[in-house]
Amino acid sequence: MLFKFPHNLPDRFRFRLCFVFASVVVMLVMSRYNHGADMGGKSGDKSVMRLSHQYVALHGELDYPGIYPIGANVMADSVIKLAMAPGRLNSVDISSFAAMPVINGDLLKVEVKNGVVNVTKDLMPVSERLLMKIPLDISKMSEADFQLLPGIGVAIAHRIVEYRQNNGGKLRVEELANIEGIGDKKFKMLSNYFK
Repeated sequence: MLFKFPHNLPDRFRFRLCFVFASVVVMLVMSRYNHGADMGGKSGDKSVMRLSHQYVALHGELDYPGIYPIGANVMADSVIKLAMAPGRLNSVDISSFAAMPVINGDLLKVEVKNGVVNVTKDLMPVSERLLMKIPLDISKMSEADFQLLPGIGVAIAHRIVEYRQNNGGKLRVEELANIEGIGDKKFKMLSNYFK
Protein backbone atom coordinates (compact mmCIF):
# COMPACT_ATOMS: atom_id res chain seq x y z
CA MET A 1 0.00 0.00 0.00
CA LEU A 2 1.44 3.38 -1.06
CA PHE A 3 -0.33 5.43 1.56
CA LYS A 4 -2.09 4.51 4.78
CA PHE A 5 -4.90 6.78 5.99
CA PRO A 6 -5.04 7.81 9.63
CA HIS A 7 -7.59 5.74 11.56
CA ASN A 8 -9.65 8.74 12.64
CA LEU A 9 -10.63 9.81 9.08
CA PRO A 10 -14.25 9.05 8.19
CA ASP A 11 -14.74 6.56 5.35
CA ARG A 12 -16.52 9.21 3.29
CA PHE A 13 -13.47 11.49 3.49
CA ARG A 14 -11.11 8.61 2.61
CA PHE A 15 -13.18 7.89 -0.48
CA ARG A 16 -13.04 11.55 -1.54
CA LEU A 17 -9.28 11.68 -1.13
CA CYS A 18 -8.87 8.53 -3.23
CA PHE A 19 -11.23 9.92 -5.88
CA VAL A 20 -9.43 13.27 -6.06
CA PHE A 21 -6.04 11.56 -6.24
CA ALA A 22 -7.24 9.24 -9.01
CA SER A 23 -8.76 12.19 -10.91
CA VAL A 24 -5.49 14.12 -10.75
CA VAL A 25 -3.53 11.12 -12.02
CA VAL A 26 -5.96 10.64 -14.92
CA MET A 27 -5.80 14.35 -15.82
CA LEU A 28 -2.00 14.29 -15.78
CA VAL A 29 -1.88 11.21 -17.99
CA MET A 30 -4.43 12.74 -20.39
CA SER A 31 -2.52 16.00 -20.63
CA ARG A 32 0.76 14.19 -21.25
CA TYR A 33 -0.36 11.68 -23.88
CA ASN A 34 -3.52 13.12 -25.37
CA HIS A 35 -2.79 16.86 -25.44
CA GLY A 36 -5.17 18.70 -27.74
CA ALA A 37 -7.37 15.74 -28.63
CA ASP A 38 -10.44 17.08 -26.77
CA MET A 39 -10.40 20.20 -28.95
CA GLY A 40 -10.39 18.32 -32.21
CA GLY A 41 -6.68 19.02 -32.62
CA LYS A 42 -3.97 16.61 -33.53
CA SER A 43 -1.94 14.86 -30.86
CA GLY A 44 0.88 17.15 -29.80
CA ASP A 45 -1.08 20.28 -30.80
CA LYS A 46 0.07 23.31 -28.77
CA SER A 47 -3.49 24.55 -28.11
CA VAL A 48 -5.06 24.60 -24.65
CA MET A 49 -6.69 21.27 -23.83
CA ARG A 50 -10.20 21.32 -22.40
CA LEU A 51 -10.80 18.60 -19.86
CA SER A 52 -13.98 16.60 -20.23
CA HIS A 53 -14.69 16.92 -16.50
CA GLN A 54 -16.80 19.68 -15.09
CA TYR A 55 -16.19 21.28 -11.72
CA VAL A 56 -18.02 23.32 -9.10
CA ALA A 57 -16.42 25.10 -6.13
CA LEU A 58 -18.03 25.03 -2.68
CA HIS A 59 -17.10 27.66 -0.10
CA GLY A 60 -18.54 28.69 3.23
CA GLU A 61 -19.92 26.81 6.20
CA LEU A 62 -19.20 23.29 5.03
CA ASP A 63 -17.35 20.37 6.54
CA TYR A 64 -15.44 19.68 3.33
CA PRO A 65 -15.22 22.87 1.18
CA GLY A 66 -13.34 22.62 -2.08
CA ILE A 67 -13.68 21.91 -5.79
CA TYR A 68 -15.81 18.93 -6.78
CA PRO A 69 -16.18 17.16 -10.14
CA ILE A 70 -19.76 17.11 -11.38
CA GLY A 71 -21.68 15.43 -14.16
CA ALA A 72 -24.37 16.77 -16.43
CA ASN A 73 -27.73 17.93 -15.02
CA VAL A 74 -26.51 18.21 -11.42
CA MET A 75 -28.48 20.19 -8.85
CA ALA A 76 -27.00 22.23 -6.00
CA ASP A 77 -28.43 20.02 -3.26
CA SER A 78 -26.57 16.93 -4.47
CA VAL A 79 -23.25 18.81 -4.56
CA ILE A 80 -23.80 20.33 -1.11
CA LYS A 81 -24.45 16.83 0.28
CA LEU A 82 -20.93 15.84 -0.75
CA ALA A 83 -19.41 18.67 1.27
CA MET A 84 -21.31 18.12 4.54
CA ALA A 85 -20.69 15.46 7.16
CA PRO A 86 -23.54 12.91 7.39
CA GLY A 87 -24.46 13.87 10.98
CA ARG A 88 -24.66 17.55 10.12
CA LEU A 89 -26.56 16.88 6.91
CA ASN A 90 -29.44 15.39 8.91
CA SER A 91 -29.81 18.60 10.93
CA VAL A 92 -30.18 21.08 8.03
CA ASP A 93 -32.73 21.59 5.28
CA ILE A 94 -31.28 21.74 1.76
CA SER A 95 -34.44 20.75 -0.12
CA SER A 96 -34.99 24.30 -1.38
CA PHE A 97 -31.94 23.90 -3.64
CA ALA A 98 -33.14 20.73 -5.34
CA ALA A 99 -34.12 22.76 -8.41
CA MET A 100 -30.98 24.96 -8.59
CA PRO A 101 -28.84 23.63 -11.45
CA VAL A 102 -25.06 23.95 -11.25
CA ILE A 103 -22.79 24.10 -14.24
CA ASN A 104 -19.08 23.92 -14.93
CA GLY A 105 -17.24 26.75 -13.17
CA ASP A 106 -19.96 27.69 -10.68
CA LEU A 107 -19.07 28.79 -7.17
CA LEU A 108 -21.60 28.00 -4.45
CA LYS A 109 -21.24 30.00 -1.23
CA VAL A 110 -23.03 28.18 1.58
CA GLU A 111 -24.25 29.79 4.79
CA VAL A 112 -26.14 27.96 7.55
CA LYS A 113 -28.37 29.87 9.98
CA ASN A 114 -30.70 28.13 12.44
CA GLY A 115 -30.63 24.91 10.44
CA VAL A 116 -31.53 26.66 7.18
CA VAL A 117 -29.02 26.61 4.35
CA ASN A 118 -28.65 29.70 2.17
CA VAL A 119 -26.72 29.35 -1.08
CA THR A 120 -25.50 32.11 -3.36
CA LYS A 121 -24.26 31.21 -6.81
CA ASP A 122 -21.38 32.97 -8.53
CA LEU A 123 -18.50 32.13 -10.89
CA MET A 124 -15.26 30.53 -9.73
CA PRO A 125 -12.38 33.02 -9.69
CA VAL A 126 -10.48 33.19 -12.98
CA SER A 127 -7.34 31.77 -11.34
CA GLU A 128 -9.25 28.61 -10.34
CA ARG A 129 -10.98 28.35 -13.72
CA LEU A 130 -7.60 28.53 -15.47
CA LEU A 131 -6.17 25.87 -13.19
CA MET A 132 -9.11 23.54 -13.84
CA LYS A 133 -9.13 24.38 -17.59
CA ILE A 134 -12.69 25.73 -17.41
CA PRO A 135 -13.60 28.19 -20.20
CA LEU A 136 -13.61 31.84 -19.13
CA ASP A 137 -16.39 34.41 -19.59
CA ILE A 138 -14.72 37.30 -21.42
CA SER A 139 -17.51 39.75 -20.56
CA LYS A 140 -17.07 39.36 -16.79
CA MET A 141 -13.27 39.49 -16.47
CA SER A 142 -11.41 42.37 -14.81
CA GLU A 143 -8.04 43.82 -15.83
CA ALA A 144 -6.37 41.70 -13.15
CA ASP A 145 -8.10 38.59 -14.52
CA PHE A 146 -6.84 39.27 -18.06
CA GLN A 147 -3.30 39.63 -16.72
CA LEU A 148 -3.43 36.00 -15.58
CA LEU A 149 -3.47 34.91 -19.23
CA PRO A 150 -0.15 34.24 -20.96
CA GLY A 151 1.06 37.14 -23.08
CA ILE A 152 -1.29 39.68 -21.48
CA GLY A 153 0.33 42.40 -19.42
CA VAL A 154 -0.98 45.52 -17.74
CA ALA A 155 -1.25 47.58 -20.95
CA ILE A 156 -3.08 45.00 -23.06
CA ALA A 157 -5.39 44.07 -20.17
CA HIS A 158 -6.28 47.77 -19.81
CA ARG A 159 -6.94 48.07 -23.58
CA ILE A 160 -9.23 45.01 -23.51
CA VAL A 161 -11.34 46.33 -20.62
CA GLU A 162 -11.43 49.83 -22.13
CA TYR A 163 -12.54 48.41 -25.51
CA ARG A 164 -15.27 46.42 -23.76
CA GLN A 165 -16.50 49.49 -21.84
CA ASN A 166 -16.55 51.62 -25.02
CA ASN A 167 -18.62 48.97 -26.81
CA GLY A 168 -21.56 48.52 -24.47
CA GLY A 169 -19.90 46.43 -21.76
CA LYS A 170 -19.95 43.26 -23.87
CA LEU A 171 -17.07 41.67 -25.71
CA ARG A 172 -16.99 38.75 -28.10
CA VAL A 173 -13.85 36.64 -28.39
CA GLU A 174 -13.52 37.59 -32.07
CA GLU A 175 -13.18 41.25 -31.04
CA LEU A 176 -9.87 40.55 -29.27
CA ALA A 177 -8.27 40.79 -32.73
CA ASN A 178 -9.24 44.50 -32.76
CA ILE A 179 -7.13 45.27 -29.67
CA GLU A 180 -3.72 46.83 -30.24
CA GLY A 181 -1.00 44.38 -29.18
CA ILE A 182 -2.97 41.24 -30.04
CA GLY A 183 -1.84 39.80 -33.34
CA ASP A 184 -3.04 36.68 -35.14
CA LYS A 185 -0.79 34.29 -33.19
CA LYS A 186 -1.72 35.71 -29.78
CA PHE A 187 -5.41 35.87 -30.74
CA LYS A 188 -5.45 32.22 -31.75
CA MET A 189 -3.80 31.22 -28.45
CA LEU A 190 -6.09 33.42 -26.32
CA SER A 191 -9.31 32.30 -28.02
CA ASN A 192 -8.79 28.80 -26.59
CA TYR A 193 -9.37 30.11 -23.06
CA PHE A 194 -12.91 31.39 -23.67
CA LYS A 195 -16.40 29.92 -24.16
